[in-house]
Parts: sequence; C-alpha cells; structure tokens
Amino acid sequence: MLAMVVSSLCFPMLGVVVRAVRQQDDVFTVMFFSGLLNCIALWTVLLVREKRGAFRTSIPHVHLIRGALGALGATSIVYSMKFVQVDLALTVLMSSPVWSALLARFWLKEELNWATWLAIGLGFCGILIAANPGVEGLNFWVLLILVPAVGISLQNTMMTRYTGFGESPWKWSAFNELGILVSSCLLWFSLERTFVDLESAWLYLLIPAFLLPAVYFVSYAFLNGRASVIAPLGYVQLPTAALYGWLVFEETPENKTYYGALLIILAGLILIRFAPKSKYP
Repeated sequence: MLAMVVSSLCFPMLGVVVRAVRQQDDVFTVMFFSGLLNCIALWTVLLVREKRGAFRTSIPHVHLIRGALGALGATSIVYSMKFVQVDLALTVLMSSPVWSALLARFWLKEELNWATWLAIGLGFCGILIAANPGVEGLNFWVLLILVPAVGISLQNTMMTRYTGFGESPWKWSAFNELGILVSSCLLWFSLERTFVDLESAWLYLLIPAFLLPAVYFVSYAFLNGRASVIAPLGYVQLPTAALYGWLVFEETPENKTYYGALLIILAGLILIRFAPKSKYP
C-alpha cells in the first residue's frame, strides 16, 4: 500500500514538471528531450536487471503498436498541458479504467455485468461534467487529454492480453518510451530543431527522477499486493494533483472538476468492487 501511495505522489509531479516546461518550450522539444532522458534512465535499469535479455522479445509487433499509442498520447498531453490545470488533466486521465472496461468487453470478449455498465455510464458523465459542455461546445483541451486516457487503457489491455509472454514491467515501459523517443525525434528534427534553455534544463532532469520511482512502485504494488486493495489508492493522485497545482501554479480547481472527479472515482470503485474478474491472469 505504501508503494502505491508513493507512486501516486510521483505521477502528479510529472504533470507539474511537464506543465512548467511547456510554458517556455515547444511541444516536440519537450517530448524529445524528456523522452531521451526517460529512455536513458529506463534502459539503464533494464540492462542492469536483465543484461542481454533486455533486448529480447517475442512480441515486437505488440511493443511497436504500444509505442505508437504512447507517442500519440504523449503528444496530446504535452501539447494540452500548457492550457489545462494539473488537477483537471489528472481527473480526465483517471477515467482510463472506464475505457479499459469497454476494451475488455469488445476486444477481450469479457462479459460485463450491470455494475460494470453502471460504472461506464457514471465515468462518462464525469468526463462530460469535467469537459464543461455548453453553448460553445466541449472543452477542446479536455477532449485532447482523452486521447492518452484511452491510449493508456488500450496499452494496459494489451499488457493483459499478452501477459503470458514473460515480459517484465520494466521491459514494457522501456519499449514504450523508445517508441515515444523515435517518433518525437523525427517530429522535432522535421518541425522545430530548437534546444532547451540551459536555465530550465534542470526541470527536464526532474522528469526521469519522478518517472522511475513512479513506474517502479506501481509495478511493485501490483506484483506484491491485491489489486482490489491497491487500485483505489491510485485516486490519491487527484487531491495530490490539486495540491501541487495550487502550490506551484496557484491554480484552484473549479467546481466542475470536483464533481467530475467524484463521478469518475465512484465509477472506478464500482469497477473494482463488482466487476467480474478478467479471464486473463
């Protein structure tokens, strides 16, 4: 439980740092240099742990697809974080269990009970409230953050689908970050070719500093604890994100963010409590 709490404290800080660097650097510059540092950190850990086995995989096509999804999601969230408060971004991202349930039904062919469909409906309503639909339409930046939310769900579902191939959590993360780095490098070289200001370079060093413990502790928690107990602790990220946003950017969450977050949290808890177990271990 402590591991999941530590992870939930680290993930929102990633959002804070990305939002900070996006105030001064272009989207592909942020993606390329942060992706480069993340790749160095993750692959160093993977090489130390698995040595030559770090490069072996029996499912390269799966890693390729996950890397492409990761690149699309990273582009969407890095681009939108300049315009969206940290607490609102985390609220929308935490809707991923709702999308995972839909993917389980239509891709993994799992049976969904009434509680699961209720949770899907509540989660969707929470997203609508957070997106603030009105006369002018849905909040574009919230819709853009839905791209990585759905992408994360698809990536996690792929891990569930291919869990029997012996890939470690570090390997899943390292190959995913490699896909983000390659795509962001091509886009950065083609469209921007700008470099990080030396005065703000230290902020980029904070990204892997928070990413590594976040990835390690969430993997440790789920590998060594009960998912039904561990998963709800992920919602600690929502008040943590609100606190970080207030301390760093003096951002105060709007009422709609609170209401949307409550529905999304309720949907996640219903999924954890009542949803049938996956047929994939």
